[in-house]
Amino acid sequence: MSAHIWNGTAFKKVLRKTVWTGSAWKDIKSSHRWTGSAWETIYSSFAPSGMVKSGTQSTPNSSTRSQITGWVADPAYPGSIVSGDGLAVTGTRLVNVAAQITYTEGAQSFTANVLEIRNQSGTILATGGAGGSNRVQTVSASNVSVSAGDVLSLWASRGRASTVEASGTYLNFTW
Repeated sequence: MSAHIWNGTAFKKVLRKTVWTGSAWKDIKSSHRWTGSAWETIYSSFAPSGMVKSGTQSTPNSSTRSQITGWVADPAYPGSIVSGDGLAVTGTRLVNVAAQITYTEGAQSFTANVLEIRNQSGTILATGGAGGSNRVQTVSASNVSVSAGDVLSLWASRGRASTVEASGTYLNFTW
């Protein structure tokens, strides 16, 4: 059974979630209902998103964080938007953020490796990392508040000059 809606002059078959504004069809990005104590999301076009590294990147021997650049949308998350060197957020909610960097070489055992997920204002949303010789470093955080228009980026520092690999390097958010 298909749905139709009257647009003022004729019935129009509804192919996606839209509403007639009186002059044009607009996509419905979300719908909510009042439960008596809070608004509950019934439908949202805001979906989990991710990006993966494209190509390698050299990072310096420094305790100063460098932005990891050169990303493409992760095909595992259809609709993901890469904006500059960050992951665009298209809605507002609490999310789980996660990132991983894979280095070509292991660190020296005394070095400190730090990863940060930041928003476009430079606010640190999650931080992680540790000393050790691991080639793979991860960071994650739960219940992080994001808003439409935010752009999430990955920053890192390492106690030795290193190369970030494309394979195994990512940033995503889910719920």
